[in-house]
Amino acid sequence: MYQHDRCGPHRSKKVKALLNANDVTVLSWPAQSPDLNPIENIWGIMKRRLRIMPKYPTTAEELFGQPCEIWNSLPDDYFIKLSHLMVQRCNAIKTLVVNLVNIARYVNL
Repeated sequence: MYQHDRCGPHRSKKVKALLNANDVTVLSWPAQSPDLNPIENIWGIMKRRLRIMPKYPTTAEELFGQPCEIWNSLPDDYFIKLSHLMVQRCNAIKTLVVNLVNIARYVNL
């Protein structure tokens, strides 16, 4: 099973062909949803830290090095915490969907 946020590169013909060739089920997922996509939390941290870097990159090495430095500075515990929170977030969404279905049934009666 694979989850992505439907950005252009993820929807390319080559990616679709690769996923299909490997029988990968793709989850339907909203774009840029930090509640449902933990990487969005990390991108947010990285963007904020890049904005306050004391020096703008002037070489290709710096351009690619700064994000790598930020990524590597994030503690492993942060990634673990985000992954554990996903269980809670998915359960909350499941409860919300069940409640919405029940409300819809009640209203249609």
